[in-house]
Amino acid sequence: RELLELAHALEDAAGRVRTEHWGPRTLDVDVLFVGDLTVNEPDLVVPHPLWRQRAFVVEPLREVADASIDVPTLDTSGVTNLGSLWGEWDLSVTPADAVRWMRGWDGPWAVAGGWAIELFVGRRVRDHRDLEIAVARADADRVHEQFAGWDLFFPSPVAMTRWRAGDPLPADQHQVWAQRDGVWTHEVFFEDIRDGRLHYRRDAAVTLPVEQAILRSAEGIPYIAPELQLLYKAKAMRRRDELDFAAAEPLLSDAQRAWLSLYR
Repeated sequence: RELLELAHALEDAAGRVRTEHWGPRTLDVDVLFVGDLTVNEPDLVVPHPLWRQRAFVVEPLREVADASIDVPTLDTSGVTNLGSLWGEWDLSVTPADAVRWMRGWDGPWAVAGGWAIELFVGRRVRDHRDLEIAVARADADRVHEQFAGWDLFFPSPVAMTRWRAGDPLPADQHQVWAQRDGVWTHEVFFEDIRDGRLHYRRDAAVTLPVEQAILRSAEGIPYIAPELQLLYKAKAMRRRDELDFAAAEPLLSDAQRAWLSLYR
């Protein structure tokens, strides 16, 4: 009920006027499903009875849904994708750009995310929305200098907050988005690297020696080890994470698989 009230409040804040049933609207916020919960009341039905029939619901859901959700494939000819709420990403960016941008960096760094999985398996696995670069949290004060031509922001669902040169990295922030000429190019993640070990962000007791946590591709590009990257992805498996697991897991060494099985 509270979630439904929040949905209506968001619609009202966007100026929605309910004058025509199923007519055009400024914003439409629905409760599609809540785990395995079933509700059947006059003003609230969960799961939403029509979500599988609407391409404008299915397509955005496909980007964020847990892999356990069976998202159907529908005709999208009548759907227009308006892009990201916060602007577009440069989809041409690759790990080779990270190597160029990080030239001269004095400290550990690595390609992270889905690109790290591809550097491990040595082939293309899927399309990518962005490029993620991991650095040591202790080196955060040098990030502005390294990316002098970019504007850096802390992302959130509510608003983008500018991270200005000279400002300390807040303790509760673990990433920034980098924008140049109005286009997002990459993300920078701050990893807890100390005493020769990389500490897993969600549980500092989970660690790997840096030489195991950061590997190098055949081209010499540093990347986050697959067992650590898959551990991050295991928390909420989306379609793209499922593809990454399917590509990387068969190639894990016995030691990598054993480490991942301890924490997954």
